[in-house]
Amino acid sequence: MSPKKAILRELRAAGPTNYKLPSEIPGFSADAPRYREAMNELLKDRLISGGKDDEGNLVVAINEARTKDVDRALRPVPMWLVAGLILVAGASVAAALLT
Repeated sequence: MSPKKAILRELRAAGPTNYKLPSEIPGFSADAPRYREAMNELLKDRLISGGKDDEGNLVVAINEARTKDVDRALRPVPMWLVAGLILVAGASVAAALLT
């Protein structure tokens, strides 16, 4: 799973009013540079909002005004689309073999 989706999925599960430290997000400590870059992009796109906790550390949560956009970003590719692509690829291979 991409860092963006991992961040969004974890924050959506926590709820829009529960801020989390980035280090609490699974996978963040294993690949911090990629997760930091993804978090900066999500902040820039305003899908998540940032703040400071009592100790001055960055905390993030889902932007309540953009929950529909977050759901859209997390929506899986419809299976019919995948099946259609496989069917088209199979037809192309079959046509190439017959000629």
